[in-house]
Amino acid sequence: MKELKQLKLLLIISHSLIPIAAGHGFGILLLFEIISPIRIFQDGILFDFNADFQDRLMFVGLVSLLSKIILISSLILKNSKLKNLFTITGVLILWLATFILTKNPDKDSLSNLPMMTSSISLILSVIVLFKVMNKELKLKKKIIA
Repeated sequence: MKELKQLKLLLIISHSLIPIAAGHGFGILLLFEIISPIRIFQDGILFDFNADFQDRLMFVGLVSLLSKIILISSLILKNSKLKNLFTITGVLILWLATFILTKNPDKDSLSNLPMMTSSISLILSVIVLFKVMNKELKLKKKIIA
């Protein structure tokens, strides 16, 4: 139980620290997660799946923020089924954010750095999903027995 919490926190931190090279600067995904709600409320959601890397960053920040809110909620919840559902949903949304961030590396070289560094959070997310699914199977076996 404690190990799964630590893995979730490590997943949230590792995904937040994915480096982003944009324009003439460099930052981490966490900055875009903080800025994206403000920018989206001001400008509205402007998202084109085939847009350039920099044009997708605010949407990626918002999706990533949503996934982390869901994952943090899974740490707080007491009901194990709801906790597992939130964890799985959070990880899947995190994968979506990573996919949108790193798609088309041949078209746009800016997505190469996040693609290489996001592998750590992707590996952690697979481990978290495996642990949650294993825990869920154990719960079902207890109910059946």
